[in-house]
Amino acid sequence: MTLAEAVPLCLVVVERILQRAEVRTLAIKGPAFATLGVRPERLSMDVDVLVDPAQRHLALETLRSAGWTDWAPESLYQPFEAHSKTLEHPLWPCSLDLHWTFPGFLALPETTFEALWEARACVEIAHQPVDTLCRPHALALETLHVLRDCPQDSEHQFVRGVLAAMPQELTSEETQALGDLLERTGASQTLAPLAELTGAKASASVSDNIRDPALESWRHRQRAAGVPMGWWFQTARERPLSALKTLATHSWLSDAQARTWAKASGIDYPGRWRVMRLRVFKGLTAVRIHVRRRLGD
Repeated sequence: MTLAEAVPLCLVVVERILQRAEVRTLAIKGPAFATLGVRPERLSMDVDVLVDPAQRHLALETLRSAGWTDWAPESLYQPFEAHSKTLEHPLWPCSLDLHWTFPGFLALPETTFEALWEARACVEIAHQPVDTLCRPHALALETLHVLRDCPQDSEHQFVRGVLAAMPQELTSEETQALGDLLERTGASQTLAPLAELTGAKASASVSDNIRDPALESWRHRQRAAGVPMGWWFQTARERPLSALKTLATHSWLSDAQARTWAKASGIDYPGRWRVMRLRVFKGLTAVRIHVRRRLGD
């Protein structure tokens, strides 16, 4: 199968597998959001679903029993605390990202999921009904996906691009629903540019259920946007012991992890040691770029 064929079919299969296990599941991004009219039609490289965070372990066990296995880490750093797991299957050319929360929604994952689940919509994918987010909630998540790698001084420009690309604008009722969501899910700060540009009324205050470390992690990644391994260098400056631990964890790969890294990088598998040397070379290149930029400042 091609990716264009596999992604919608795989999405339907994954939702059915999880539904049979009574795991509440919502399709996010990809063909579901294109069908909603929130993003243009384009080729998706993987399948993304959001599950009830209280059921994430059941969801992972269910998928692993169906032949899905863990995708090895692809990068030297992790910009957010664990919020998803990437899986692969020998019968599918696309990978699967299983989310139990999404960066930028700063309220507790359970609070965010309940808000999204209560207002869920249903779309037709591969001639089958699929549960997904309603349109204003989908726009919020789509915008967060764009903004998490966007410098703060460019946020409005990026949000304008998201809104301009929408095939269908929000109605006044949907705009109000968007404002309600931002306040309930603690996204009034991370999505402030979206609220301003759409006219959605959201509280600019930080609610009690917002976790301050999550907001700092969000700003942390934005400060490092556009810099190779920028997140890792930012962490090294602020939390050197944590950065060294991360470096040690991801420097030594098993054979399976090395194979997956080669696959994700689009190269033929040259062997475990060769992969580790390639990763070291990539890291040193990032260091040189970082040092040149610092000297230029």
